[in-house]
Amino acid sequence: MRFSHVGLKIFSSFSLISLAIFSTPYFSSAQLTAPEPQLSGNQVVFNAPPPPDQGAPEGRQQGGASRGGTCYEQYGELTALVPITNGVVWSLTSSEQPTLWFYLPSPLTASASVEFVLQDETNDYVYETSISGLEVPTGLMSLSVPASQPLTIDKPYYWTLAITCEADSISEAIFVSGTLKRNALNSQLQRQISTAPPVDQVKLYAANGIWHEALTTSAHLYRANPGDRQIAEVWQSLLQQVNLEPFTMVPFTSCCISQP
Repeated sequence: MRFSHVGLKIFSSFSLISLAIFSTPYFSSAQLTAPEPQLSGNQVVFNAPPPPDQGAPEGRQQGGASRGGTCYEQYGELTALVPITNGVVWSLTSSEQPTLWFYLPSPLTASASVEFVLQDETNDYVYETSISGLEVPTGLMSLSVPASQPLTIDKPYYWTLAITCEADSISEAIFVSGTLKRNALNSQLQRQISTAPPVDQVKLYAANGIWHEALTTSAHLYRANPGDRQIAEVWQSLLQQVNLEPFTMVPFTSCCISQP
């Protein structure tokens, strides 16, 4: 696996990035409370937090391109496994190093590159990386923010992931994008999560609207225990909650999977 930290010139081609200016303050939230989720069996209830009132780019959950072409034919169904709430691709994390999950619709060839960038509300680049020279099968892949770039509590970040098929076809790059924010857990919820079995951790994260940890915990459980009916039902229930049900049976790729 080859990761190279480069200046991602691809993103300068998108007016989307230049317009991603957080001119209006995001909603200010106190520490997350810990409501007792009223769940039965393996049901998961995701309480989607409201997106910022104003100022957040809508983002894009499924792949888009500035124009069509071969790259779009291959990767146009690139999808970010992130909820859409009130028309905004928006999510919460409680981690300094959240993991984001994506659906790779076609095998990644050695001639294609995946590029990821994370910006803050002033449009400064917080993290950027490129993955290239790999042959990866279709499926679910993940990328994590590194320990060297921890996210700040209550600060919004704007992310974009793009696939470029050839070095000279930047205008045909396929991309998805969205906004995330790190919230603090209060001591009660921290205790509940730290002492709960992994399946119940998923339910607690989801009940409190913490998408990234709910999804990542569930994904690791499901990937490690594909024959476990309870875990499979939790995985399926979580994705169904946010209209991502088509991806419940998609295999995981060998690329970029973060460790729990």
